[in-house]
Amino acid sequence: MATFDEKEFLWDDMYNSVTVFIERKNGLGESFSEEMINDFRALRQFRRNIGGKNPEEIDFDEAMNFYRDLKNKYKSMSNKW
Repeated sequence: MATFDEKEFLWDDMYNSVTVFIERKNGLGESFSEEMINDFRALRQFRRNIGGKNPEEIDFDEAMNFYRDLKNKYKSMSNKW
């Protein structure tokens, strides 16, 4: 169960953080790999799911793990910016 503030944190801060993190791994002006495109799709879908729920329906720890796992997937890559 999440609070209203935690829902907003997941909706804005975590979504934007992971999006920027993946973009930095890609580089400016370069095409995204198919894997990155699929991860962006999953990220957007996850965000839509959060948006459609009441805060009480969101498992905050599960949501944080989703974002953390996605971010960790790209951690070993060097930034291209």
